[in-house]
Amino acid sequence: APLDPERMLRLYFVQRWYALSDEGLEDALHDMASLRRFVGIELGVDALPRAAETLEFRRRLEANRAAGALLDEVDRHLIGQGLRIQPG
Repeated sequence: APLDPERMLRLYFVQRWYALSDEGLEDALHDMASLRRFVGIELGVDALPRAAETLEFRRRLEANRAAGALLDEVDRHLIGQGLRIQPG
C-alpha cells in the first residue's frame, strides 16, 4: 500500500535536503535508520517506497507548483526554531 501523504511529504523533504535521486532516496531508506524514523517507516511493518512512487509524488507536487511553497514554509519554520538545513 502507498504511504500516506504526510510520509510522502517527509520523503520529498529528505530527498531535497540531501539532494538524492529517486533511486538514491530508496537506497538511503534501506541504509539509514534515522531517515526511516523521520519519515515514519518501520522495517518489517511498512513497505519501503520504490523510486517510481517517489518520482510520481514529486511530479504531482511540482505540477501543482506546491513543491517550492512547501519547502519554503518548512524552511521558515525550521529557521524559527533555530535550525537551518542546507541542501546537498
